[in-house]
Amino acid sequence: MVMASSASRFRPGVESLDARVVLSASVPVAAAATAAVGPPLHPIPGSYPSANPNRPFTPADLQEYAKVYLSFAGAPDFTPQYDFNGTGFIGQNDATPILRGLASITPREPLKLSLRLAPGEQVRGHHPANSGGVTRLATVTVIGKTTPNSIVFIDGPTTATHSEATGNFKFLGGALATDSRGYFYYNIELAALSHGGSLSAPGFLIRTPFNQQLTRAFPILRIR
Repeated sequence: MVMASSASRFRPGVESLDARVVLSASVPVAAAATAAVGPPLHPIPGSYPSANPNRPFTPADLQEYAKVYLSFAGAPDFTPQYDFNGTGFIGQNDATPILRGLASITPREPLKLSLRLAPGEQVRGHHPANSGGVTRLATVTVIGKTTPNSIVFIDGPTTATHSEATGNFKFLGGALATDSRGYFYYNIELAALSHGGSLSAPGFLIRTPFNQQLTRAFPILRIR
C-alpha cells in the first residue's frame, strides 16, 4: 500500500462506545536538526538497498515497524531492514511483507473494529449525544480491538518526531501494532475547550495479515 491512502477509497464511519502513544509538545534538538533533511518528496522504489521481504517475521517485527513508520534515510530512527521498497522512506507499503509473514500464526476471522475510551474517562449520566466518546479530560486513551497482528495507521495528532499534517485521512499520525488478542491503545491530547466544548476525531486505518482493511473515525467530545 502506498504511503498515503486516497481518501476517496474509504467512507469513514463511527463506532459506538462499549488505555500508548504518548504525545510531546517539544521536539528534541537532535530530531529538529535531522528534520532539516526531510523525507523524500517522491520516493522512488529501488533508490536504496531493499530489505529482504521473504525472511521470517514475528510480531516483534510488526511492533518495530510501527515505531519507525514514516522515518526516512538520514533520520535517527530510520531502520533499513524495514525499507522493503528501497525508497529510503518507511511507508504503508512496507508493512505488507510483515503482515503476509504473520498470517500463518494469526487466527483468521471477519474484520471488525471496536473503539472506546479507557475506563473512567467516559462521562456517565446525562451529556450531549455523540456517536463516539464524551469526556471532561484533556487527554484520553482510546482502546481498540481488531484482528491480532494487524497494523493500525493513525490519522490524528502526531508525535514530536513525526509532525506531518493530519486530518486528511492520509494516516500520517503514526502507527500501532495490535497485540496477540487484537488490542491497541492510543493516547490523544484533545482539542482545547471552546464555549460549547470541543470535538476531536482521530481516524484509524486497519490492515490485517489477510489483506483486509478497514477505516474508522472515532469522534471524541470534550465538555466542561
